[in-house]
Amino acid sequence: MGIKISNNKLLVLLVIVLVSTSCNKGSFDDSDVDCYTYDYSDCETQRPREAEVDFFFTINNNFNWVPFELYKGNVDNGELILRDTAWNSKVTYVMPIPETYSVRAIYERNGETIYTVDGDRLDVLSKQVCDSICWTINVDNFDLRLH
Repeated sequence: MGIKISNNKLLVLLVIVLVSTSCNKGSFDDSDVDCYTYDYSDCETQRPREAEVDFFFTINNNFNWVPFELYKGNVDNGELILRDTAWNSKVTYVMPIPETYSVRAIYERNGETIYTVDGDRLDVLSKQVCDSICWTINVDNFDLRLH
């Protein structure tokens, strides 16, 4: 003995399934998207390979410049990839992604050395929007300021 479904109930069930799986879902803010009129200007359809990352330092009368080191991985056992000096409170680099990076700033005053360290995984996120994949860069800035 099988389950008997009338043609009208089958049609209603089919419509419900089609509506729930239509392409009108999946925008970045999880609201409905009209796939026929969607404006892709806010959708990066090419996967990013690099990202702009800001490094913030304490530059003032006590610290006119700050040497720093950038590591792939973490400071303790990562690969040193850059040594530089910040002369401004904000320095921007374009860095390959996806990758995990760490930064150590070295503040020196009156014979005392203070280290600040920050790190993060720089990556990309993807979201299906209608018939395209939209990519966004998931990047935090490195805050190496003295607090």
